Amino acid sequence: MADTNVTESLFRRACGYSHEAVKIMQHNGNPTVQEYTEHYPPDTTACLAWLHNRQREKWQQNPDQAGDGADMSPTKFVFEVKDARTLEGSESGS
Repeated sequence: MADTNVTESLFRRACGYSHEAVKIMQHNGNPTVQEYTEHYPPDTTACLAWLHNRQREKWQQNPDQAGDGADMSPTKFVFEVKDARTLEGSESGS
């Protein structure tokens, strides 16, 4: 269960997510409740951690395991960033 929760959290952090939140403030001595949507942008470190663990052969951190320098071609990373506020079917609060 714990592994599943961490996996889901890492995935949401890697892709970015939003959730409903409440801020409680005071106005003229009276508490005021303000509902809003909290947005978290995608995190590239979480993306790399996810890919390294899910597709180790493609995303290993040291591709030249033999140490002979034979494969020194650069790796190209392409990240697609989507605004979580406009995604259809995005999950709130999960």
